[in-house]
Amino acid sequence: MNSYKNDLLNTETFKHIRTWLQLPFHSKEQGEDIHLKGELEKYSKPQPGSHRIRGVAGSGKTLVVACRAARLAELDKENKILIVSYNKTLVHYIKDMIKRTPFEFYTTQIVCTHFHGLCKDLLNELEYPKPKFFFLKCVVPAIEYALKNASHTGLSTDELKYDAILIDKAQDFKAEWIDLLRKFQKGRKEFLIVCDEAQNIYERNIKWTDNIGIKKGFAGPWGKLPNCIRLPRLIAEEVNRFLTMYLPNVKLHPIPTQTKLSEFNHILRWISCESDDEAKNQIEAAYNYLYSEIGQHPTDIVTLFQCSDMGEEMVKRFENKNIYVNHDFDDIHKESFWMGDARTKMSTIHSFKGFELKNVIVVIEFDNPYLIYTAISRSQENLIVINRVPKYDEYGKEWQNTKSFHVPN
Repeated sequence: MNSYKNDLLNTETFKHIRTWLQLPFHSKEQGEDIHLKGELEKYSKPQPGSHRIRGVAGSGKTLVVACRAARLAELDKENKILIVSYNKTLVHYIKDMIKRTPFEFYTTQIVCTHFHGLCKDLLNELEYPKPKFFFLKCVVPAIEYALKNASHTGLSTDELKYDAILIDKAQDFKAEWIDLLRKFQKGRKEFLIVCDEAQNIYERNIKWTDNIGIKKGFAGPWGKLPNCIRLPRLIAEEVNRFLTMYLPNVKLHPIPTQTKLSEFNHILRWISCESDDEAKNQIEAAYNYLYSEIGQHPTDIVTLFQCSDMGEEMVKRFENKNIYVNHDFDDIHKESFWMGDARTKMSTIHSFKGFELKNVIVVIEFDNPYLIYTAISRSQENLIVINRVPKYDEYGKEWQNTKSFHVPN
């Protein structure tokens, strides 16, 4: 047998090949059926009437919505179910969860969409023009007028109604949007809202969630999901500490629980930067550290930004170095943003709400504790924060590592 030295397959090259050949964490998870227990199982069971659940980050709120929808569909093949979120990117995630439930139903029974898209579809069905300006401000009265017009002209609206309406991330919604959705109930009239007030990233006036009570058809106290089942204990504890320091009025705080991920040695790293240029260098260095030094798969790495401007710059910077990015910084890319894509990911925190990933790099660009809480609660294993707001350094100084990454000249 001839043997020879192959200079192309050196140690560094082999390490990169091994990283790419290993199955990404999220792909493994996507192949597993969803089976709930405890409080999650309880709240996923269909029940006619109006219900509300408050849950912390990583507590399985979206799992409850997906399983409850699938169960409703299996319960009666005539049931039509509507799931509504505010974010377009979350729709793909919910649809994937529904596919992984162990129930049997027709896929046409469940409509999963985002609020903007639902409103546009309703106006099309009602043969009424969409508002050209200030869409969200004008769309509710437009649909209400279209419904009245339909009743006068004899246009049937029965096909637009649902036996159950489930609203995920209800803290993103305004009270008048909830009132509008109620107009499309029929049959069993099952109505569910699921929310986390600590993730009020749009800083809405969400007092309506406490004032909806009996006059809105909700009976009894809130259901509660306080257990962090998706987050490792260390990160859940840090999320809780952030809430205590910066969002003390939030009613429900996470209860850290042991998970299957608790065996890992988690990396927590807080890096304070004095300029945007320094922050951009640290973003790139953080990615290189996760990918090249500790062998994390690019699919399992996401960088989260508070707004898209710096994100778009970093996409160009990465792609100039042949590091290809799956991002959601425009409507076209939002449609193709999903966890199973082999590329590394970049996203606004707004669009990533509801998702989790193994390695999360968070970029703090301005003061908004709701956004920051949401971002740091996305990590399933390693969390690196690159901070430009000195106010939050008091929190970050307690982390295990506050050293900046070395950036080559």
